[in-house]
Amino acid sequence: VSEEYPTTMSCRTAFDSAFYCSSLGSRFNDIYRHGALRSCSEHWSDFWFCMRIKSKPTALRRELVVERYREKEERVRQGANSEDVWKRR
Repeated sequence: VSEEYPTTMSCRTAFDSAFYCSSLGSRFNDIYRHGALRSCSEHWSDFWFCMRIKSKPTALRRELVVERYREKEERVRQGANSEDVWKRR
């Protein structure tokens, strides 16, 4: 288990994040900041992942959470992100 990534995931926090993403206020922010609606599927995916692993043994649950965060970071780094701007500076 890596100390670089979180080893726990709160289902309550994941649900709150997904629910907020689907709310009118979040949708307004999407349009204002990005000019389009953004997908909430990643948030809901995190919530359902958390619910699925809830009954697993603690050691396995930690490994799965670390792997999930590692995969999410890899996806972010593959696309355009703010690190591209900071590397140029």
